[in-house]
Amino acid sequence: MLDGKARAARPDLRERGRRSVAGTSCGIRGGMCHDTYSAHQGVEHDDINVLVLGSRVIGVKLAEELVKAFLGAKFTNEERHVRRLGKVKALEAKLRRI
Repeated sequence: MLDGKARAARPDLRERGRRSVAGTSCGIRGGMCHDTYSAHQGVEHDDINVLVLGSRVIGVKLAEELVKAFLGAKFTNEERHVRRLGKVKALEAKLRRI
């Protein structure tokens, strides 16, 4: 847990798609990342809180680098990113009412 926010890293056993099952649950924003830029940018711009790693394409050393980049990143709170996150949260609220 960082700054009161829970984050998780997990291997993606499917090896396909951009998000895990966690990415379809309200409040859980998962992002599949194969490079350090995507790992930190996903947190900074999209506030992802689950890092998904392709278990067949990511080696141990790269996985360690990705987890460090993911855990070391913080959401920027820039207006455009806050607006984007607001849209995601609005969709989640609609899904909860269904």
